[in-house]
Amino acid sequence: MGSPFLRWWLTALFLLPGLFFLARCLLRGVPATRVSDGLHVLMCAGMIVMMWPTGLVVPVAAQLAVFGAGTLWFAGLVVVGHDDCDWPRSWGAHAHHAIMMAGMVWMIAIMSMHRAVVPGLQAGIAAVLAALFLLGSAAVAVRSSRSTSGVPLPVAADVLMSVGMAGTTLVLIT
Repeated sequence: MGSPFLRWWLTALFLLPGLFFLARCLLRGVPATRVSDGLHVLMCAGMIVMMWPTGLVVPVAAQLAVFGAGTLWFAGLVVVGHDDCDWPRSWGAHAHHAIMMAGMVWMIAIMSMHRAVVPGLQAGIAAVLAALFLLGSAAVAVRSSRSTSGVPLPVAADVLMSVGMAGTTLVLIT
């Protein structure tokens, strides 16, 4: 990423929800929700690391293991029907988070391969991921906005992360 402005802007975009989920992780008592919030913190941190050249010092295998486990965690929550989030439908939120975690695995893998991938295929997958991130966040934002209580802060933080991941996927990968 060449633009310092874009790098700082995206860093701030991921820092805000990251701090929110960190505080929530420390304050919530249910272990499963702490794991979910902790994975959100790691995802925000991972996205920030991707913005900066010094982020290359984080071992690729460790990142792949953490975000691969996160993908399985959220997919498991879909399967068992765990209801721990503020989205209108928990299964949809967990599915969206599983896709975001899988997107992290894909971005890390692609970025570590440098030029060993097919560029057209890489850009196509990046576009599909970006569309999934945006569609998922748009669907929940629209559904939440119809609520009489408005959009809950956790949903706003998730939407911010999704929009940031969509933009970052297209900027970093294509």
